[in-house]
Amino acid sequence: MCIDKKLYEYSKSGFIPMHMPGHMRRRPGEEKRASWPDPYSIDITEINGFDNLNRPCDIYVSLQKELAGLYHCDRAYISVGGSTCGNLAMIYTCLHDGDHALTAADCHKSVWHGLALSHAIPLLLDPVTDENGISMGYDPKEINEYLEKDSQIKAVIITSPTYEGVESDIPAISDICKKNKVLLIVDAAHGAHSVFSDADGKALFCHNPIEAGADMAVVSLHKTLPALTQTACILLNESNIYHEDLEESIRIFQTSSPSYVLTSSVSECLSFIKDKGAYAGERFFSDLKTFYEKTSAFKSLRVMKPGVIEGYPAIWRDPTKIVIITDKAKITGKALSDMLRDEMIECEMAMHSFCLAMTSVATARSDLEWLYRALLAIDKKISGSGKSAYDDKAYHSIIEKRNPTEKRKIRLDLSAASRQKWRYENLYDASGLIARDIVSVYPPGVPALIPGQEIDRTIINSIRQALSDGLSVDGIYKGKIRVIDGRSD
Repeated sequence: MCIDKKLYEYSKSGFIPMHMPGHMRRRPGEEKRASWPDPYSIDITEINGFDNLNRPCDIYVSLQKELAGLYHCDRAYISVGGSTCGNLAMIYTCLHDGDHALTAADCHKSVWHGLALSHAIPLLLDPVTDENGISMGYDPKEINEYLEKDSQIKAVIITSPTYEGVESDIPAISDICKKNKVLLIVDAAHGAHSVFSDADGKALFCHNPIEAGADMAVVSLHKTLPALTQTACILLNESNIYHEDLEESIRIFQTSSPSYVLTSSVSECLSFIKDKGAYAGERFFSDLKTFYEKTSAFKSLRVMKPGVIEGYPAIWRDPTKIVIITDKAKITGKALSDMLRDEMIECEMAMHSFCLAMTSVATARSDLEWLYRALLAIDKKISGSGKSAYDDKAYHSIIEKRNPTEKRKIRLDLSAASRQKWRYENLYDASGLIARDIVSVYPPGVPALIPGQEIDRTIINSIRQALSDGLSVDGIYKGKIRVIDGRSD
């Protein structure tokens, strides 16, 4: 079947989107539906009077200034290559051959690609995790110890908020970076909706990393705002970085033919925020509050609480990311996702012990109610059956925690490892060998392995469990993994 026909049929299917993009297949301002232009009619090139995103001098200057004002940064740059383009450009701007970068181990694969292209050397910073393997932030004290020991570290790179909406203590981490004269780069792809606040200016859903002290950040407009897929925004505080260098890096990684359809979506998104953002944010915050109150009565399924986090380095969790934990229900997150699909709800992501439903200000109240009713029915069915979908031993294999003193072993420089000769090896027999590729469950695309990393039994067991759960694992090919070939010719 052709993709166009399949997409059209899916758009008429009635499925409720609990996944990206943030417009939830609704255009900002439904009253404009009759005047929607055919995208072909506005798909142009850089003709006279329409500016050039890669060398802006008119329309895009104004649009990017508006974005900078919205996010309270010195400069903002539209990306039509998503946050991937932003991560590549930020890293390429700041890091060079041999520079060390303290890099969160749960960063998106685009961060690792950026490090490889920059020939930088990553030092892995493992996040603190909870009992279900969910990242709960990075310890500022550990970051400080790294920076005090290694004067070659030029940047700290972290993800905040995460896929699950968990925010690290950016103000504390920023203070440590500034004290050590190190840049702080934040992949805030899931934090574009930090623009929504209440009447007192208090953030409703998540917090702006730039305001918290980051030097650079990228936000994916399309993930959590009503904008088309691939639209993102790179945010810059200029005090430690030349904007000319960042602009050149963006031109390297962004297409030379940026889509006017996508940039017009950014403009329309900004108009929505300006005209209706205050009402939409408050309305949706209230709807989410009602949803969380009702789901707190579940007996088997557990919905992760939003708001202030205690007992972990992380400080906040975004309520728009509905994380449904399945450990007590004795089903996998994938099984729950399949059950919800039977109820015409398509979720964003499923992992071994939880399922993620993404929402945004474009999510209708009726959609949240439908999700609640579906989860309530599933919870009642599971609680009444008393049956387990898997045994406890199998469940705990995926979330077995690495000993804090046992660091991941990087045997080869990231960029060098990506160019080595390789061979296929059975995953089960790969312990002690060196990975040639990034291996990650997708979504979210967080690497379990990066090129140059030694493969150990804990990682193998986690990957095998993910495959057993029916999750999609990039970098595994019919049970085999590419490893660096150390054999002589």
